[in-house]
Amino acid sequence: LSSFTAPTNGGTRITIFGVNFGLSDPTATVRVSFGGLTPLLVPLETEVVPLPPGFPAGTPAFHAITFRVPEGQGRNKEVVVVVTDQTGVAWPSNAVIFNYLDPVIDTVIPEAGATSSSRYLIIEGSNFGTHGTVLVTYESGGEEVTDILVP
Repeated sequence: LSSFTAPTNGGTRITIFGVNFGLSDPTATVRVSFGGLTPLLVPLETEVVPLPPGFPAGTPAFHAITFRVPEGQGRNKEVVVVVTDQTGVAWPSNAVIFNYLDPVIDTVIPEAGATSSSRYLIIEGSNFGTHGTVLVTYESGGEEVTDILVP
């Protein structure tokens, strides 16, 4: 992969490099399985990349497949190239691992407040994910408290 991480909002262009991706067979269908998502992603671009000088004769040319990362969250997402031949048999490649970026907090509004009343906080940042729950841990009255937020 040209990158092993990307933001959770998706859209980042990533290129997979390898061999035997079926790019020389006009009847083959090439798709990318990303984190087990269905349907498989259709590549934006596919190309055969010339080998640099010095590779032995007969070495297969590298293939490059470019696609956009879907929005998502989490770690250890398997990325697999799936080539379907003219008979309909799907041939998956080995998997490489991809991770979405960790959440980043830029600002908390307000920065301080009274401890005796309930207040809403606005937490701004990036890579908070696309679904699921968010756990916020803070200190209140000298004790650590965890609240569950559903965006």
